[in-house]
Amino acid sequence: MLTLFHGTRRTEFPRHAGLCLAESREIAWDYAVGASDPDALDEGALRIYRIVLDDDLLSWDRLPPWDRDNQIAPADRDPAALAADLGVCSVWYADESPRQRAHDTLRLLTPDALDAIVSVEVVS
Repeated sequence: MLTLFHGTRRTEFPRHAGLCLAESREIAWDYAVGASDPDALDEGALRIYRIVLDDDLLSWDRLPPWDRDNQIAPADRDPAALAADLGVCSVWYADESPRQRAHDTLRLLTPDALDAIVSVEVVS
C-alpha cells in the first residue's frame, strides 16, 4: 500500500485521470493554498485528502526533469496519451509546489490507476 496526499479547495475529492498526489501533507497544503497569501484564506475552504493506493495495481515510469518554468507539467494536456506512450497507468516526476518546495509527484493517468485507490479521507 502507498499513502499519498492531495490538496485542493474543492469540497469533494477530485477523482479524475491526471490526478496529482504528493508524498506529504505539507506539500498537499501548498497546492490547496496555491499562490494565495495563506493568512488571507479561509482555512475551512482548504481540503487535504489522504489517499491510500494499492501499489500492486499500479504501473509507473519515472519521467526525466521537465521545464517547470513553462507551467505545463507532464500529462497536463493528455494523460491518456502519455500513459499509452509509456505503457503505464501512472508516472512519478520531480515537481515544485506553488510555494516552490521541491517534491515528487505521482500522477494517476488512467481509469486503471484511479481503480488502485483503496481509500480517501479528509485529514484537514
